[in-house]
Amino acid sequence: MTVADHVLRQMAFARVRQLVETSLTFPRSAALHGIISAGERMPLCSVQRGIFKPRQMQQLLSITTVFPRSGRRIWYEDQRWLHDQLSAGADGIDYAFMGHDPQSADNRWLREACEHATPIIFFIGIAPARYTAVAPAYIVDWSAARLAARVSFGLPGEPWWQPPASVAERRYATRVVARQIARARFRDAALHAYGQRCAISGSHRPLLLDAVLIDPADDLAAEAGVPLTAGLVLDRPFGAAFAADLLGIDADHRIHAAPAVQFGAEHPSTTLLRAVHGARLVLPHMPDVWPDRERLARRFDRFRASA
Repeated sequence: MTVADHVLRQMAFARVRQLVETSLTFPRSAALHGIISAGERMPLCSVQRGIFKPRQMQQLLSITTVFPRSGRRIWYEDQRWLHDQLSAGADGIDYAFMGHDPQSADNRWLREACEHATPIIFFIGIAPARYTAVAPAYIVDWSAARLAARVSFGLPGEPWWQPPASVAERRYATRVVARQIARARFRDAALHAYGQRCAISGSHRPLLLDAVLIDPADDLAAEAGVPLTAGLVLDRPFGAAFAADLLGIDADHRIHAAPAVQFGAEHPSTTLLRAVHGARLVLPHMPDVWPDRERLARRFDRFRASA
C-alpha cells in the first residue's frame, strides 16, 4: 500500500465512522459524496458497481451489497446470502464475484486485497436505497472455482489495519456486525413506520431520532428478530430519559414523568420532560405497528418501581 493509499484510506474510514455514528444508516449518495483530498473529491463507492477502487488509489477501497427492491431482479447471490450468513454466526461471509471471469479487473482487485490483507469498507444494504457500513473488513479468501471471495470483519477496538488472527475472533467480529445490521434494519423500518417523527414530541428531526426497544431484554439480532411493535421512535433526549426511567409510558400510551422530574430542581432538561407528562404518544397511522401493550405494561411496572 502506498503512502497516498494509506492516507486516503484513513480519511475514508473516518468519514464512514462519522456516517455510522451520526445516523447508523444513510443513502448511497452519502458514500458517493465521499471525501475531499488535495482539493479533489473521491467517492467511497461506485454508482453501479459493487467492487470499487477509486482512480486516486492503487488498491481496493470498498465493496457493496444492495438490498433489492420488491420485485426487482437479484443480480448477485450475495444479496440473497448475506443476512443469512450474518445471523448464522459464521467466521465471515461470501461475496460473489463480478460476472464469471475471475481475471476481470474487479475480481483481481478482490484477489489483491486478499493477498495484501488490505482493510476495506463494506457497504451493506439494509433496506432499498439505504445502507450501513463496516470498516474495516478484509478479504480473507479468494476462490476462482467458487467465483466468490470470503469477507471477514475487524474486531472492535483493534487497529484498523489489523485483521482478526483466529477463527474464533472472526466469528466474534461477525456477531458484532450482525448486531449492527439488525439494529440498522430495525431503526430504518421503525422510522419509516413512524413517518420520521418522535413518538413523544412529534418532532421531525431524523438525525436526532432513534428506535428504542421497550424491553431491553429483546434481542434484535436473535434468529427470529423482534417485531416493530417492540420499539418506539424517540428523539435522543427522550430516548435517554426513557432508558433511565425518568419517563414512563403506560399500556394506554400515556406518558408519565418520574417524581424526580416533576418535583425536582428546575433545569432545561426537566422542563422538557415535564412538558410531556400526561400527554399521549404520537402513533403511526397503521395500528398493527403501534407499541405492544404487554411490553409497555411490563416496562411501566419497572418505571413505577424505580420511581
